Amino acid sequence: KRVEKIQAKTRTEILNSILVKNHPNGGIKFFVVPEDIELSLISQKFGVSEERLKKYNELEKNLLKKNQIIFLEPKNTDGNVATYQVEVGETMHDISQKFGVKLYKLYAKNRMDDGQQPRVGDLIYLQERKPRN
Repeated sequence: KRVEKIQAKTRTEILNSILVKNHPNGGIKFFVVPEDIELSLISQKFGVSEERLKKYNELEKNLLKKNQIIFLEPKNTDGNVATYQVEVGETMHDISQKFGVKLYKLYAKNRMDDGQQPRVGDLIYLQERKPRN
């Protein structure tokens, strides 16, 4: 029997497999990370500085993880839907990335402290709350 080795994708193959899309929330350019990869490679490929990518995506680390959503432009202050119900394992950052809303705005809309996390089933406001009459 011949055993075939499965070789890891090269950085070039990973970078070439990235498909940039327009987000439903205002058409902001984004992509889903195909494999774990360094932020510096994304910066080089798209000509956006690492600092800007970190700011746009509220990132602290330089390693991007598979299936992470990364924006190549600034996110919006509001979502394209009014609310969202939190699912298992989701953080405020996850929701921010999912809907293309700046994280600090998401915290403000939901009257939450920076770093506070929602519970499963919580209703998260993505647009300004309507004042009660």
